[in-house]
Amino acid sequence: MFMKTYHYTYISFDENGNKYHGVRSCKSITPWEDSYLGSFEDKNFVPIGKFVQKIFSCRRTAERFESWFHKTNDVANSPNWVNQINAPCGWSEKCVENSIKPRMGKRPCINSSGDIKLFVKCERDWQIYRRNHDAGKKWWTNKLTGKKIKAFEDPGPDWEQMGNNTTGTKWWINKITGKRKRSKVCPGENWTNVNARNKTKATSGKIWVIELLSNKRILIEKELFDKKLHKKSGPNANKTWQKDPETGKRIYSS
Repeated sequence: MFMKTYHYTYISFDENGNKYHGVRSCKSITPWEDSYLGSFEDKNFVPIGKFVQKIFSCRRTAERFESWFHKTNDVANSPNWVNQINAPCGWSEKCVENSIKPRMGKRPCINSSGDIKLFVKCERDWQIYRRNHDAGKKWWTNKLTGKKIKAFEDPGPDWEQMGNNTTGTKWWINKITGKRKRSKVCPGENWTNVNARNKTKATSGKIWVIELLSNKRILIEKELFDKKLHKKSGPNANKTWQKDPETGKRIYSS
């Protein structure tokens, strides 16, 4: 079962009006159900609740907002905030305050609780964190049921990859039904690749011209082209292929 991960910023508060601002990711529960109140160091700060400030689509955006909020309100030097520093942009940003050198060779990993840490290699119960969890996945369809899913690897022998990759395929047409499809090999009996391409195109046998009387660009049949009524349209309309006398190559010129 898919469990949604929430990324949000929050403000914890105590009875004396002191506040703490932070960023948090939680999984399978909403931010309002999450009992987390912050990772503050001030022992005198005893929060009694928190205010969910803003929800984001990814952790990176949440960290950037946290950094902007801290610098704008200067929470590190404000008596009403218990934050000890103004948070840098986080591991996802190349900021002056947060050098990328300590992160060299490390990758962000996420656990089942939604916590994100940097590891050279993800430890047990952790997996590589992807901001877009569908990035790199491919569409697969079940040949028996027709069900479609996204996955990084082949789900099994009953599945085939979908997509627009037509490398190495040919057009095939069924001589009985007229149905067309692409395949690397013949799909079966009564299929042929002879004249399998779709010959019907909206612009087949037509050209774009400019009508001299109205100065409008129109699409007409090639047989109807008349130099007295039309002129060819486009930057290469009056150019032809010629042979360059110096290089011997064919060039497109007037």
